[in-house]
Amino acid sequence: MVRPFCGAQLDYCSSEIPAIVGADPLSPHQCQPLPDELYLRELRELDLDDANEIARFASQFGRMGLRLGSPGEVPYLRSLVELGPEAYVLLEDGMFGVSIPGLNAFAMAAAMFAKERGMYWAEQGKTFETLYSFSLAAEWIRDLTTIVLQLDEIDGLDGGPRTWESKWLARPTDRMRSLLHLKCGLHALLRPFAPRLSIMDTDEIAEIEQSDELSTELKEDLLGPRVEVPLVSALAMQLYNHLAERASFRTCANEQCGRRFVTHQGRAVHGQNKRTGGGVKYCAYRCSKAQATRNHRKRQKEKESAT
Repeated sequence: MVRPFCGAQLDYCSSEIPAIVGADPLSPHQCQPLPDELYLRELRELDLDDANEIARFASQFGRMGLRLGSPGEVPYLRSLVELGPEAYVLLEDGMFGVSIPGLNAFAMAAAMFAKERGMYWAEQGKTFETLYSFSLAAEWIRDLTTIVLQLDEIDGLDGGPRTWESKWLARPTDRMRSLLHLKCGLHALLRPFAPRLSIMDTDEIAEIEQSDELSTELKEDLLGPRVEVPLVSALAMQLYNHLAERASFRTCANEQCGRRFVTHQGRAVHGQNKRTGGGVKYCAYRCSKAQATRNHRKRQKEKESAT
């Protein structure tokens, strides 16, 4: 399930630190099912240079919510001083749960500003995520996905992913370092997930949550503590699941698409989806229809030219 960032909009109260401001859903019933292959489709197609597009993405799917315990969890983390003014997102109010020494005065001031602004929006019943923090998380997921998609092409001792987006992580230069990036990245991002036993169905859970007769303490005993999983971890879980099941990644045969995919998405009215394999060549029904129309017109032109 994803928690849409209700009413997400850009906040430019500081031109140097733009952010997305919105409200988290008050009820779990406002959450939506996580779209299939969100990490492989919509996220990879998101223009991270377009702030308004990022806000629309967050409004629909939620904040990234990237949080890590310490810099040691991330291999090949660039020098925070090298990152410059935007390194403040790596402080306690940003991505890491601990303070990191050695940052310049601007970065420290920016961190304090971020904390003050967070308190301001909390009083308004809203929260925020900086565009830079959102982009860091998105780039990380996209780069981990790139490693998976290009792993067969990466040489053992020389090479690495052909494309690399992360500004805060050094690009791996060979197969072993690429695998280390993938391993450590997924380990860090999947921490919020753990096996849990539920003894109630969805209707029973909703009935308990909405009950006015049960105390808060009794609700917690019955339902257990609510575990919030950030969007970035949910995206990492989608990637992990495809790795675990040894999914086949294909390239859409539509000349004007070229998207990588695992599941062919059929007509939404029927909810038809097919896994890659056999004759599956297109990522979605609309792509197969568009290519069929294009091929038909091409044949028609060739026939007319022949006559």
